[in-house]
Amino acid sequence: MKEIFYTDKSGARRPFWQPWGAGCFGRLLLFMLLMFVFFFLLSLIRQCDRNDKGMEPDPGDIPGWILNPGSDADTTDTPGAGDPGTPGGGYGSGREGEPPAAGMPGQIENPGPYLPPPDRNFIPPVDDGDIIDDKDNGTRIAANRLNVMLNSTAGDEVFKAFSEGFKKAYPDDAYKIVYYNTLTKLIQLEVPPAQRPAVKRDLPGKIPDISFKVFDETMFEGADAGRPSDVGFSDDDLAWYFAPIQAYDAWEITRGSEDVTIAIVDSYFDMTHSELESSRVVKPYSVRFRSSDVRPTRDCPDDDGTFYHGTAVATFAAGTADNGVGLCGIAPECRIMPISLGHQFTSMKMLEGLLYAIYQGADVVNISIGQTFPEMARFVPIREQVRRAEMYGVPEEDVWQYAFDLADERNVTIVWAAGNSDVYANQDYSKRGRNTVRVAAVDRRLQKASFSNFGNIPALGIYESTVSAPGTEMLTASPFNSFGGVGGGTSYAAPVVAGAIGLMKSIDPSLTNAQIIEILQKTGKPLEKSPEIGPLLQIRDALLYVKGQFSEFDDVKKNRDSLIGTWQATDMMSRIQGRDTVHNAVKVYFQFSSPTEGVVRLYEANTTGYVYSAPLSIRWEENRILMHRDEAVSPENSFVCYSSKNYCFRADDEGLLICRQWDPGSKGMLEDEYYIKKISDDPEINIRDHE
Repeated sequence: MKEIFYTDKSGARRPFWQPWGAGCFGRLLLFMLLMFVFFFLLSLIRQCDRNDKGMEPDPGDIPGWILNPGSDADTTDTPGAGDPGTPGGGYGSGREGEPPAAGMPGQIENPGPYLPPPDRNFIPPVDDGDIIDDKDNGTRIAANRLNVMLNSTAGDEVFKAFSEGFKKAYPDDAYKIVYYNTLTKLIQLEVPPAQRPAVKRDLPGKIPDISFKVFDETMFEGADAGRPSDVGFSDDDLAWYFAPIQAYDAWEITRGSEDVTIAIVDSYFDMTHSELESSRVVKPYSVRFRSSDVRPTRDCPDDDGTFYHGTAVATFAAGTADNGVGLCGIAPECRIMPISLGHQFTSMKMLEGLLYAIYQGADVVNISIGQTFPEMARFVPIREQVRRAEMYGVPEEDVWQYAFDLADERNVTIVWAAGNSDVYANQDYSKRGRNTVRVAAVDRRLQKASFSNFGNIPALGIYESTVSAPGTEMLTASPFNSFGGVGGGTSYAAPVVAGAIGLMKSIDPSLTNAQIIEILQKTGKPLEKSPEIGPLLQIRDALLYVKGQFSEFDDVKKNRDSLIGTWQATDMMSRIQGRDTVHNAVKVYFQFSSPTEGVVRLYEANTTGYVYSAPLSIRWEENRILMHRDEAVSPENSFVCYSSKNYCFRADDEGLLICRQWDPGSKGMLEDEYYIKKISDDPEINIRDHE
């Protein structure tokens, strides 16, 4: 729901077969010759196209509609060209250097001499020769890059001031800013490799007037879902994992809401796939090209896992139901925000994708990406693995925790794939946030998959794994609107959980990350044979737990005093100021001191922290409670107010207490409808303290 935030107020032509100057037989021969030439040229074009893509499929094994998806790929060959949500997408471009698509966020029109101009503002790829092993942290990093994260309130002038401070401190041309994004508050620096450690250590002291964090450009990989091997998907065994997690029963409660958006931060996406219908896709974004074109590119080999990884992950979370093909995602009626990193994953790209999702209003973010570890790492004693996790990657952990806290403030839930190296997952510093959901994988036996990383070490009193979900022998969607066969990995377990959280938030969008984690663990099925990972996801039980917070309307009607206390709306509002919308900014509370007296409080949770209040006039009727408030004001900001509203408490189809809301001048036209839940019997609790 939303409330407006006010500031200051020619001749016909004959068919070729009709007489027009030559004999019929001659015209027929000419026509056949032209058709032969046409098809010959077409075959050459197709052969060149196939060779450019590095594809040499056996036509006997792969259907023709996969090889030729039905459009001239050359007409959609550049980033941003065409509509990635319409048929005929084919490949995107493999070329760097194309200007970002017009209107993409994060640019400064006149950035000054030290920030890249808009037409060259890309995250540059890291050359293989610049990647080194960081032996202290056990990671691979870019030797000539450093990343900077500014405070979430930083605007254009702060970016310019940082660039001037950086060049004053390091005037040599070998030190430069190669990328920035004012939306995600990120900057990338290029520095001489030998000086990188010193710059990382000294830079904050050289620009003391600006708050920021400095961290390495770490190289990541997808969580290695195996390359699918089969095309068939008609075997009933392919749907094996839906029943153990109660998906069928959960869909009797909800299949998701279009008001809930699940972002998938991954490689590439085929947005023409039947499992990813364009009507549910919002704000697609290519981090690599600064455009909305998220398709696989020509320079990504089709036998590379990143070629299909994003498409597959997105469908596990929110693939379409009832379309007659494949299976479907766990939340088939939620919206999807595809965020493409390309096929080189770095900490800068991952943070850029994550922060884009947070700032653009995603409700859930799935990241099936992480650090990989050598094969021998699984044989390192567990105490040594824990020691390494406690010692190394602390500065990087701090950067990720800052992003996690931003997500917390905006009620965005981050879901991670634990990884596939069969090691203690916290060695990957991007997965140490306790306000994120970390997902391990189980196999058909409902035991830890042999490859899955883990987070629980009961002997040491460590419990870091949130929940587990199926992650083996699962049908995968692939580019060109196809299905590649079966595969597995924590990459696939994580979006199953992301979809389940999408269903939970479809019922109660106000759920905090701490509440979601608690519900998943309370309702999950303990795995006695796999104590090193979290309980198995049980979606129906989680949804019933969420609905159990709501009150019966008849109970309130029979005992009017039960209204006394503090209630919270399950929906949150977006604050609108001019043309700008701040997503999920305002939480709504009703505080009733008696059945006939009350106050509405509007809390700007993730922006100002101000509380705006207005008294309620209350009238009880037979089957509803009618309320009105005037403009809500705050003593902390006398220049603005929230517009007046009417409210109606009544019963929904199940008898639960629900609130309808509308503007007084709209003649009763419904603006929004949501559940309210009682959070305290005290009508005077401090909203900020509750938060």
